[in-house]
Amino acid sequence: MRVFPQVFGQRDPQWGAAQLGAVRGASIHDVGCYLCAMAMTAARYGYPIRPDALNVIYTTRGLYVDGNLMTDNQLAHVYADITFMASHDYADRPADLHLLQQLSADDTLTTILRVDFSAAPGVQDHFVCLQGYDSHRLLIADPWYNDWPGQYGSVADFATHYGTDLAGRILKYVVYRGTPSPIPLWMAPFSATPQRAALGFYAGPSTAQHLYDTMAKPGTALPFESWTLGEPILDTSMGTYDRRWYWRHNPQGQSGWTASAWVTGNAPGSHP
Repeated sequence: MRVFPQVFGQRDPQWGAAQLGAVRGASIHDVGCYLCAMAMTAARYGYPIRPDALNVIYTTRGLYVDGNLMTDNQLAHVYADITFMASHDYADRPADLHLLQQLSADDTLTTILRVDFSAAPGVQDHFVCLQGYDSHRLLIADPWYNDWPGQYGSVADFATHYGTDLAGRILKYVVYRGTPSPIPLWMAPFSATPQRAALGFYAGPSTAQHLYDTMAKPGTALPFESWTLGEPILDTSMGTYDRRWYWRHNPQGQSGWTASAWVTGNAPGSHP
């Protein structure tokens, strides 16, 4: 499952009011979802550029069409080592979910999804990034929704906001290839308490390789040494996904990663 170092929200006040391209009255807040999805793609490949800065590049280089419309290969005109692979259009047919699963399995690929924002008649274009799809659950990085207080943009289950008809609501896959940048590890000692007994620890920031369970009771403060971003896990107490994973070395000599979603307590300077 791919990890985006940044999940950009188009309504973030840091850039939401900025004019998108050269069209007066059009703002990143209102119509900047595709721009934010491309900024997330750039960040995943080692270019941590904000949406407003990418917007300036697109504008000054004349890459927008008709003032502020984006082409699917636009990001490749800025970064030579980010390759535009293909666009798969499903505006008049069901989306190929088997292909979506294949795209999800290749970690060198980043896929931007054009979706119908509303189930109402007509198409309301919106763009999100594919986080992972296993034929049962589609996780996306969405520039519009703010599912955590004070945070703009969110990682969410597609069905939460767009329903279960994936083949009908997804209208296009825009596929890029590049070399994903390593996700940083933040060293910051802190403590957190388990939300449940039998708290699981893993070899890395995902559920791929289980190592052991700690039997610390809920409410018991456990020390952690560092944190990073990894597989999004549903925080049942909040009803939203959390990408943070915490590392600890316990007194019995075991060490490993556990999901932030399973404990109460925030690593310093972190957000889901």
